[in-house]
Amino acid sequence: MCLIAILTAVAPLHAQGRVAGRLVRVVNGDTIAVGNLLVVLHRVGRRVQGPVDSMKTDGQGRFHFAFAPDTTSLFLLSARHDGIAYFSAAIAANPLKPDTALSIVVADTSSRQAVTVEGRHLAITNPEASGERRVIDILTVRNAGPFTRVAADTSQPTFVAGVPLGVEGVDLGGSDFSADAMAIRNDSLLVFAPIPPGTKSISLQYNIPSGSRRVTLPAGPAVDTMQFLLEERGLHVTGGVFVPAGVDSIEGRTFHKWKGTWDGRLSLAFELPGLAITPRRLLTILVISLGVLLLGGAGFALHRGTRRRATKVGPWSPNALIEQVARLDAKFLGRERELSSAEWEAYQTERGRLKQDLLRGMDS
Repeated sequence: MCLIAILTAVAPLHAQGRVAGRLVRVVNGDTIAVGNLLVVLHRVGRRVQGPVDSMKTDGQGRFHFAFAPDTTSLFLLSARHDGIAYFSAAIAANPLKPDTALSIVVADTSSRQAVTVEGRHLAITNPEASGERRVIDILTVRNAGPFTRVAADTSQPTFVAGVPLGVEGVDLGGSDFSADAMAIRNDSLLVFAPIPPGTKSISLQYNIPSGSRRVTLPAGPAVDTMQFLLEERGLHVTGGVFVPAGVDSIEGRTFHKWKGTWDGRLSLAFELPGLAITPRRLLTILVISLGVLLLGGAGFALHRGTRRRATKVGPWSPNALIEQVARLDAKFLGRERELSSAEWEAYQTERGRLKQDLLRGMDS
């Protein structure tokens, strides 16, 4: 049966932090007191952490703790049931304002308890100098209860979700589950920890390699609410239905948002805008290409018997013009779909003007 520890505050004592409550079992909507269950008070601080006190509930399921307040530490409660520990949210350490709304949920276990993905949010940055895009991928996993989901045996995961194919440097830190209880195998995220009733967050960070334009998320559990946040403006998705949902500002950076649902039956592919090569590599290619053009023009001039200098001095020298064209292309090339027609036309016009100046510079 499902056990729920409901903490109800009692009158605080002066100069001490206090918490008190009852442990009850919920059966068909009714609450029944549960006695003789151990409840532990924990302290989590930078320098000191560990159990502070413990007691068993009385015949009415009641317990109470007093502790010395410490603003540099967090305090929380735990109860262990069927070999699994369950923790409360943090307890207020202010003795004048005792926390009265805490609850711990403990439950029987089942390998058949359903676990769903309530939401999945991917934030994708602009390409860095290396051409890689950084991704933060957060999943909200929900167990609607009444049992804690456990695996049929220790070799089996309690939850599985897909990871985009071809991504690199996957980091599992920052999740509600310990990184030791999770693993990445091929294109799958595996969770081996018990999943109690309620919601849990799984946070992934990884890189999309330089030059990748199409990223595929393999079929997996359905997602009630799925969201992409992209610094670039163009996004094309197949396998799900997504619509623009405004913009979000994160740490001073603007992300364009798309929102939708995904039934998980088909793989989800999204195409990224921008250059398929890095701006640094593009600049190198353009300099080499325009250098060949410059050498070709010089050879033609020599063929006509006219002696000219390979480079001129001043802002309109071939080298300066080559650099201007390269910088212009690095900024606009490959972005036609995300730019307005006026912006794209202005880019084409300016590039044509610089090209003509370059050709005239070689003939003068």
